[in-house]
Parts: sequence; C-alpha cells; structure tokens
Amino acid sequence: MKYNFLQAIGMSFYSRDFYNEVGQNWGARAILYLLFILALCWIPSTYFMQHAINKNLPNTLTQYLDQFPPLSIKKGIAQTPENHPYFIVDPKNKKVIGIVDTSGKYKSLDATSAFFLVTSKQLSYLTKDKGIKVHQFEPTFNLEIVPQKIKQTMLEWSSWLWIFIFPFCVLFSFVWRLIQTIFYSLLGLIYGSVADLHVEYSRIWLLSLVAITPVIIIDTIVMSFGIYFPHSWVFTFALAIIYLCFAIHANKKEMQI
Repeated sequence: MKYNFLQAIGMSFYSRDFYNEVGQNWGARAILYLLFILALCWIPSTYFMQHAINKNLPNTLTQYLDQFPPLSIKKGIAQTPENHPYFIVDPKNKKVIGIVDTSGKYKSLDATSAFFLVTSKQLSYLTKDKGIKVHQFEPTFNLEIVPQKIKQTMLEWSSWLWIFIFPFCVLFSFVWRLIQTIFYSLLGLIYGSVADLHVEYSRIWLLSLVAITPVIIIDTIVMSFGIYFPHSWVFTFALAIIYLCFAIHANKKEMQI
C-alpha cells in the first residue's frame, strides 16, 4: 500500500494520486480505513462527552437524590425514617415530580402534579397517555433504598462510561456512513454515466468510503467545539459529492473502456 492510513487523512483533501491509488489498489482496505478514521475521530468527542458527564452528573444526582429519603420495604410494607410526606421537587421549575409518603396522607396521584407516589403498600405512577398505573407491593417483597449509596455507586461507575460510549458511537457511525456511501455511490454512478466514464459501481463505492474523510473531519471539529450553523447537512452532503467526483476523475483513465 503506497499510503498508510495516517497519511491518507491529509491526502484525502487534495491528492489525485492518492485517490488513484485507492481506486486501483486498496480494495477492502477502504472499509478498514473508514473504521479507522471514525474510531480516531470519536476519541475527542468521547473525551468531551465523558468530561461533561463528570462535570454535570454530581450536581444532577445531588439535586434529585438528596431529596429522596432512605426507603425500607420489608414484607411488602414500606417505611421511611420519619412518618411524613417527602416531596421530590424539580430544581428548574420547583414543581413536585414525586412523593414518598408512608404516613397515609397521600393515597393517590389525583390532585397532585407528581409523576410518581410511593406509599406504605404501593407504587403509583403516570403512564405516557397520562393514565395512572398502580403496583401493590407483594407480601414477600423486600428492598432497601439508600439514596447516598446509589449516588456514590453511580458516580464511581460514571467515570468509566466512555468504555461503552466509544465503541457504541464508532459502530453506530460506521453503519451510518456505510449507508451514506451506498447512496453517494449511486449518485456517483449517475455522474459517471453522464460524463461517459463507464464507472464500476463497486469501485465508486470504495472511493466514497475514503472521499467522505473531509466531511468526517469537519463534523468532528464542529461537534467537539459545539459549533452550530443551520442546514449544515446541505454543506456536508455537497462536500461529500464533490470529493467523490474528484476521486472518480482521479481514476478516469483506468475506468474508461
């Protein structure tokens, strides 16, 4: 292989010789290259996502879990440290979103703004269609809920979320880009027919896997720095097609019959 994957990243922006090499000699290596460039580009994005989680999750957990009382359910009967209603309030709008009451003052969600209610014998919650569903605690049901332990465990595990985020994002984007390139290649085939280049679809598809490198790099920069501009997909789509046409022309002599 004339160019390695790292060299290919820069060469994909301007080199006709590089695209000629891809069209003639890369074959299935173009698929591996796409996976490589996506994995490389998801590293900074994953870092920023993990950083945001580490920064925001402790405050979010504190806002909600600190309002929730320790709850002990033994033989289907729930108890709290103090025999009075506990209200879980949304910190943003100050509305009550949940009630834990083992005193018997609240027996249903009627006439409340809460989404759920825990009483001494049951759990009630609102469904998507605004109905109310009730689950009675079985006499054999036992459960200990300690909010501070839950908070501590979630904070400990949250630092390792990148292990799941990274492969998921790489795999999902890989499948998405494969679907994109199939569509782009159809447009490339039409362009080749109009330009009388007699292009093979399979080769156009392999070229498209590499020709979207500039789009992937730009998308990564935009995502990493939180840059937004309206209808950006129009720009990235046009850029992908332009580079694909450039790649096809780089292989013009070899493609013509």
